[in-house]
Amino acid sequence: MLLLTRPYEDSMALAVIFAKEYCIVEPMITIEKIKPNFDKILTGKTQAIVSTSRNAILPETTIPIIKIPEYGQNAEEILQYCVKHLKKDKGQIIYLSGNLASVDIAAKLRAVGYDAKRVVTYKQVPATRLSQNFYDNHDKIRIATFFSEKTLENFKNLCESKCLSKITCICISEKVAKKADKMGWKSIQVAKQPNSAAMIAAIQQASLDS
Repeated sequence: MLLLTRPYEDSMALAVIFAKEYCIVEPMITIEKIKPNFDKILTGKTQAIVSTSRNAILPETTIPIIKIPEYGQNAEEILQYCVKHLKKDKGQIIYLSGNLASVDIAAKLRAVGYDAKRVVTYKQVPATRLSQNFYDNHDKIRIATFFSEKTLENFKNLCESKCLSKITCICISEKVAKKADKMGWKSIQVAKQPNSAAMIAAIQQASLDS
């Protein structure tokens, strides 16, 4: 079985790919939406809106929206696109994100001379316990997936290591993998690229190997 730890909607999107009956959806983070006042935030000087998460609330606007996957597969690629294609003298850039962001695109753009502002449009609330479904089925789990340091940290706080000895842990990056170290996994694998497509490929390969 496959353990999915992303927020519910993201996990369900993966469950469709890998067949729901073989997945345990155990979100380590719940998403709470925070609707910004876009009338005040977006001005005539806004040249672009940037978003790296499907959880961000997007405004109805004619202002260009730079987001995954159209303009890049992860936050770093989106940042590179912005630096390459946006102009420092053409107005502000609004970055819509959660309260926790592994890459603060607005801060990085400001550091190189852009007028950029980060606006929080959702809050990531960590789970406080593992479900009974997890404990009923943990001995059947063979692969666990972690797309962020936060989901891994929260899982680490909630789960006993004795549950993990038969499970391959697949992480989206080396940073996440470091936090998975010494937890008692059967093995730890890292996606070839820090994006969803590479994670899916890693899960598929691990499924064949298990």
